[in-house]
Amino acid sequence: MRLLVFGGMGVVFAAGLFFLSHWFLGQVLGVDIIGEIIAKKLLSIMFMTFFFILVFSNMVTALTTFYLADDLQLVLSLPVRFESFFWARYLEMAFHSSWTVATFSLPVFAAYGVVFHAGPAYYALAAAVMFLFVFVPAALGAAVTTVLVNVFPAHRLREVLLVLGIVAFVGLYLLVRLMEPERFLNPEGFGTMIEFVARFNAPEFVLLPSYWAAEALYPALKGIGTQPRFLAGLVTTAAGASFAVSWFVHSVYARGVSKAHEGRKAGLSRTALLDRLVGLAAFPFSPLSRSLFIKDFKVFLRQPSQWTQLLLLLALVFVYIYNFKHFRNIAATGVLSQWGLYFINIGLSGFVVASVGIRFVFPAVSLEGRSFYIVKSAPVTMRRFLAAKFAVYLAPLLLLAVAMTAVSNMVIGTSAEYFVLSTVITALAAVAVTGLGIGAGAVFPKFSAENPAIVASSYGGVIYMMVSMSAVAALVILTIWPTAFLRHPGYFVRMGAAAYWIIGLHAAAILAVTAACTVVPLWLGTRALERLEQ
Repeated sequence: MRLLVFGGMGVVFAAGLFFLSHWFLGQVLGVDIIGEIIAKKLLSIMFMTFFFILVFSNMVTALTTFYLADDLQLVLSLPVRFESFFWARYLEMAFHSSWTVATFSLPVFAAYGVVFHAGPAYYALAAAVMFLFVFVPAALGAAVTTVLVNVFPAHRLREVLLVLGIVAFVGLYLLVRLMEPERFLNPEGFGTMIEFVARFNAPEFVLLPSYWAAEALYPALKGIGTQPRFLAGLVTTAAGASFAVSWFVHSVYARGVSKAHEGRKAGLSRTALLDRLVGLAAFPFSPLSRSLFIKDFKVFLRQPSQWTQLLLLLALVFVYIYNFKHFRNIAATGVLSQWGLYFINIGLSGFVVASVGIRFVFPAVSLEGRSFYIVKSAPVTMRRFLAAKFAVYLAPLLLLAVAMTAVSNMVIGTSAEYFVLSTVITALAAVAVTGLGIGAGAVFPKFSAENPAIVASSYGGVIYMMVSMSAVAALVILTIWPTAFLRHPGYFVRMGAAAYWIIGLHAAAILAVTAACTVVPLWLGTRALERLEQ
């Protein structure tokens, strides 16, 4: 079942990526004179993006693989030569860091081949180029991580790398969104053809492997073979960099491993001032909920993989609200009514809330980790435990949902009736998403997972995401008739008492969906945790 679910999702995603790339390249090649120039430039940009993504990915993976792996002490005590140990870990690091990029680049390469009518030699060369290409950032990432580990403690280095990666991703995401790249599909939007070409006339970094990969592959697209010097550059650089990093890591590995296991110092989460502030924030909760809130908040601060996700969340909300200026402009032309803006607003708000739920709410139970036995041995029932978790996580999610919907309503200038109704529906969606997240997280716990991202991407996480999205969609659909009466008040008057019955039935259905998504998952989660020892 898991193979079918995840395999099917992967096939659908790859197919969508292929058709989107095919359509985009078709639009690009439809631009007279400069279409092929743009397509070649996009191929080079794609390889350059892959290069920097893979360098950072290999830095993070090398830290875990070479210096922080759980089995490291056992493996290093075995009678195994360092060369064998290095190449096994190096290949493991390169695979885990690169397989996602390599796999999902295949539909893009296939789209290039179909659009350019390339022959079989192009596809074989694309696989060879990608295979050679991934080892250059792998060697560079391993070397940089080895240098940093010998300078900084490894646990601090992991936090620094994580924060820098999140900040870089958020910055790039906002930069790309603010540039509005969809404008590049409309050459008429530029003053002159020269200005349009200048947009793509950025300097080429001829010493980067991304440039060699694009130059080696593009001639095969045109059916004119390849340039051996660029392919030879990839081969020699991949092999030379791998052997060079092997020698370098061997020479300083012992010192790096020693520094990697230095103890941690007390941080912000242990200060008395923070204890007072968190205690004041937790005052409205019950004693059990207050204790869980204080514990979860401190654990949240101690895990950079958790609190740095707030940067992604803020970027997501910013882009969400920023895009509503386009909807407002569309509505000004009469294409969209207030009714249409209402559904776009609560639909997108609900899906954003569900996305936040899968990252923060669903892993809440699993993050108890190996210390969950303390909860099981405490004089606390599992029902009270999950109810307290629900209260703790509902407050911030509810605040996010209401604030996001209110701000977006002010941006698009919606009427008071739609403002109130959309805010209420989004708040109910937050309640349903929280109940589903806590309950599903208890039904599908992963107490051995150290990273919340692993919990969110598990089989239970996928099930939770599909159910929560369906619940949000159901809440949106159930508001069609009530909002239709707001749009056509005369029709509401003509229906008389029947209109009140329809509104009442839909309101009851909305409350029933919210209650079912809250009570049933919590009940199932309680039963699952009670049977956990059995």
